[in-house]
Amino acid sequence: MPLRLCRINIKNTIITHPEKHISFAKKINSVCSVFGLPGVLTNKLILKIKTMKRIYLLAVAVSLLMFTGSCSKDETNGSNETPLTIEKGNYTFLKSGSLYDEAKRDRSEDYSSPFEIDSVKRNGDIMDITVSFPAGCETNKFEVIWDGVILESYPVQTRIFVKRTASGCPESDETKSEVLSVDLNELIFNGNEEQLQNAVIIVSNASKKPDSDSASDLPLVLNND
Repeated sequence: MPLRLCRINIKNTIITHPEKHISFAKKINSVCSVFGLPGVLTNKLILKIKTMKRIYLLAVAVSLLMFTGSCSKDETNGSNETPLTIEKGNYTFLKSGSLYDEAKRDRSEDYSSPFEIDSVKRNGDIMDITVSFPAGCETNKFEVIWDGVILESYPVQTRIFVKRTASGCPESDETKSEVLSVDLNELIFNGNEEQLQNAVIIVSNASKKPDSDSASDLPLVLNND
């Protein structure tokens, strides 16, 4: 029994509680010395335990740093995110992950005032989105929302949502049309990889539910002028 005690293996537990095991090993040494047997605690083992402790603490510190970095990254896409906002002639361009997710999740006439996307065409570096909507509203504002994400498919793809906010609209069957001219170089190509210039942009109507017959998810192949 003393011999077995003196040969006890603490290798598998010295990492998590090194100081406790040094104290435990010293007690075993005292018992072993009574029987004239070699103990488990040597200077070499003490050094090993302390080294393992340093490695353990370093691993914990690195894990905490990675966790903190991950939280910071999530915050940029959260409710406190400040979107890139560019005011254009008849719409506002918004680059925002959270606003994009909101449009994707809530797209309906409750989220966006109703309108239609009649066509999407490219003229050089300008993407023209023709929209039609009820006329006579006191206020009428469009937003083009992009999250900046490029889907690594073939060909590569990205998506934008068009949202309309209107108020003071009379009951009338009269409609009005406008063209939202999106400068691709300024708003989408700028600062992004060259592959995006050969991507397909899907233009989605934020007032239409995705499962509706008129969802208006229109793809635009950018390298076809």
